[in-house]
Amino acid sequence: MACIQLLRPEPGEAIVWASPTGCTVLRYGRDEPRWTMFPSIFTIPTSVISTEVVTSFGLTNEAISTSLVGSLRYSIFSETDSMLIDVAERFWSKGREGLHEMILDMTSSIQGSVLGEFPILQMRTVEGMSQFVAKIKVILERELDPLGISIQGYFVKELQDHVGYLNAIDSLQVSSIVKKSRISTAEKKLENVLTETNFKMHAFERSLQEKQVSFMETSYPELGKLKALIIKEIYKANEHYNQKLREVENEKSNIQEQGSLEISHLKQRVDDELDNYIEKCKKELEEVVYRPADEEKKKMEYDSHLLAEESIEEARKEARYIVLESERKAVKIYKETNQSLERLCELAKELKDYPLEEFINALDNSVEENGILKPFIELIVKLLRDFDGRNKAKTIKDNVPKIEEENGSLLLLSPSDCKVLQEPILPEPVCVTIA
Repeated sequence: MACIQLLRPEPGEAIVWASPTGCTVLRYGRDEPRWTMFPSIFTIPTSVISTEVVTSFGLTNEAISTSLVGSLRYSIFSETDSMLIDVAERFWSKGREGLHEMILDMTSSIQGSVLGEFPILQMRTVEGMSQFVAKIKVILERELDPLGISIQGYFVKELQDHVGYLNAIDSLQVSSIVKKSRISTAEKKLENVLTETNFKMHAFERSLQEKQVSFMETSYPELGKLKALIIKEIYKANEHYNQKLREVENEKSNIQEQGSLEISHLKQRVDDELDNYIEKCKKELEEVVYRPADEEKKKMEYDSHLLAEESIEEARKEARYIVLESERKAVKIYKETNQSLERLCELAKELKDYPLEEFINALDNSVEENGILKPFIELIVKLLRDFDGRNKAKTIKDNVPKIEEENGSLLLLSPSDCKVLQEPILPEPVCVTIA
């Protein structure tokens, strides 16, 4: 007998008994013993057991949520002794599938390679167990190293307390298997007996029926004649029934043809009445809706035409008024312009002999604030002032060489005179005399 024990950190551990008939979970964590047969070796760690297993076998989510951080301890038991190997986790590169494959390969190697070759009796002593553990270590290193898992160490310990418990479990499993085997054999024998009994029963019923027919023919010949008459009457009744059925079918077909003709006539009548009704509705619609609508439309068009003519006439009157008003304003502006021109002419005559600067000031002061000639007068004043400034600059420029020759040194000019001298000399503007 061999047992693989998987010890997990708190909150629990799973003790799994592996045998040729399957794998049984004996104890999980602090719970009571679980009696569940698995179809193969226990290959899934407690931390990655699926939800289906939890629901089916009563394992708690708290225990299953145990982290993989830590160490996995695998121990293989004999009847009296055991060995315990600590397998340290480095990393799980292949996830759940890699873990499943790792444990499956490990258990198959232990049961196939080691237990098949190593004498089980030698495992009763500590020396034999040590040799067995050393061989197991080599196999585990070969199997687990590609998955990134290394074996940290191993030791041997006594498990005398578990021997009686495991032996009881072993005997219970063997008795259960024997019981199931005997029940299966008995069920097969019972099935064979029932099949043979059914076959004999059917054969007996057939022979009994044949004997009954032959007895009736030999012992009671009148029954044969009566049977023939009964069969003849049955044939006659059947023929009569078929005749009535044909008559009913013919009558049914006639009724269906007559009904279809009536339906077609009724459909034609309905179509004609519907056409007449539609025509009548069109005439009523023409008289009640279309004709009054046309009359109302013509009336609205006539009223709109009259209203448009009235609006046009009013617009024409308003346009005439605007034109007359514009003409009156134009005449008024013309008169004011002539008056302003006359005043300018009179002012020009009065200031004919005055200096140009006084003339410019007088012309600038004579403009009305809102007069129509204000922009024109302002332009003239600007031109005259520009003309006066240029004449002054020209006079100063012509006199500078003479003064320098007389004094024999440079003339110091004022900033305003320098600014005037720096301006370019433009052609003299044409003087316009206002008559």
